[in-house]
Amino acid sequence: MREAASGRQVARTASLLTMLALAGKPVNFLKDIVVAALFGTTAAKDAYLVAFALPDLISGLAIEGLSGVLVPIFTEYASKGDEEHAWRVASSIANAIVVLLSIMTLVVLVAAPLLVSLLAPAFPPDTHALAVRLARLMAVSMIFMGMQGLVASVLNAHQRFAAPALVPLAFNSAMIAVVVLTSHTLGIDGLALATIAGALCMVLVQLPRLPWQRLRYYAVIDLRDEGTRRFTRLAGPLILGTLVLSSTGIINRIFGSFLPAGSLAALDFALRTTGIAYVVAPALATVLLPTLSRQASLGQWADFQARLMLGVKILLLVNLPATAGLILLSQPIVRLLFQRGIFDQHSTAVTSAALAWYSLGLVSYGLYYLLINTFYALQNTMIRIQAGLVLVATYIVGNLVLVNIMGANGIALSYGLAHTAACILLLFRLGRRLAWHVERAVAGFAGRVLMATLFMSTVVGLLHSSIGPDTWQGTFVNVAAATLATGGAGIAAYGTALWLLGVDEIRHLRSFL
Repeated sequence: MREAASGRQVARTASLLTMLALAGKPVNFLKDIVVAALFGTTAAKDAYLVAFALPDLISGLAIEGLSGVLVPIFTEYASKGDEEHAWRVASSIANAIVVLLSIMTLVVLVAAPLLVSLLAPAFPPDTHALAVRLARLMAVSMIFMGMQGLVASVLNAHQRFAAPALVPLAFNSAMIAVVVLTSHTLGIDGLALATIAGALCMVLVQLPRLPWQRLRYYAVIDLRDEGTRRFTRLAGPLILGTLVLSSTGIINRIFGSFLPAGSLAALDFALRTTGIAYVVAPALATVLLPTLSRQASLGQWADFQARLMLGVKILLLVNLPATAGLILLSQPIVRLLFQRGIFDQHSTAVTSAALAWYSLGLVSYGLYYLLINTFYALQNTMIRIQAGLVLVATYIVGNLVLVNIMGANGIALSYGLAHTAACILLLFRLGRRLAWHVERAVAGFAGRVLMATLFMSTVVGLLHSSIGPDTWQGTFVNVAAATLATGGAGIAAYGTALWLLGVDEIRHLRSFL
């Protein structure tokens, strides 16, 4: 009984975070719509993406790295009644990170031309010069992104999940406001300024929810403290692993710079469109990490396995049908979202094709994210390096083989293949660590969800064909109505199939939704 209640609580909390994330999705899509209309799939947008590589890397380190290491350490001290020590460790880590990010900002300001040449070796001179200017403009945003990760880690450790979940909404809202006000006079520079404003708002939106009455700040960098040393030992492999993993973005830019102008922009818009499905894994991982960390520290392995299995099942229930839906409806979705302004039919064609290929990696990406956070709960960050090396090696080989055959679509397909290879390693290592295999535990469940997804895909495919090309190529209202009708029928078919197949876990999906 207690296990069932706890499972419902996890599902409801993850549902809350997902709903908050989904509430920000319209704003996120609005930002993407505005950016697409203003800059489209152009060389200027390509230059911005290369310039944003370092701030994007810092954002990944802050969101994944800090929470993955700081939350378990802080939680361990606090749960043992040593909260003062927990705050001292957090203060030391925060101070050190701000100093390091300040140094990195200065490095970008000085070495931007070299960094852009490394990231985009095939850029023509004018695009290279533009990327250098944008990189220098956005350098300061790295400090704000690091700070927001610190604040989010403290809030997550206190199980205050709502404010960190609002970070994307704050970021996107600020970006929209600034880019609309500045782009007509500043051009792509306005998008860079909007990025800085968004990064600052990511910090500000979380500050009111900090436990100010209990918060203790120490103006020290105490490298001799046991907690700080443990953070350094754990964070070292994690940072290296994150750098290895983030090199997929670098590889993306390197190969994309050899493709026609606008290819990087099309890939970016396609990957962003899959974001509605990507919110599930981070929400689950955020909710499960403190619980899994506590259960691991107390040796409650049966409960640990049950929570992990619940997370995998919810992930499959959402991401498998999302994969099919995004593939089948990729073109009308891209047209509805982006085709306006200078984002024309050609932009829609190349972006929707990339979206379909990216969608094949939704399940593997979500599972990778969930498994990595499971290892964080076990205070094992070395696995991130090993998984990252497998992921990057597969991604490089995939790009070398597929880009010459498929162009930009080869980059999108390689993304999913790389995450699948990394998941295989993670599942193998987790099975050895726990003497229990989550993939075997959920195999029957996954088969039934796959059958329901295939039934849904058949319904969607038949409806799509019956509507006819005139409607799909018609007005915005016609395309929107056809997409909603087809998608709605697909959701109904999926739910019906789950019920007929006796998928009892659908009750968690109801809580989740």
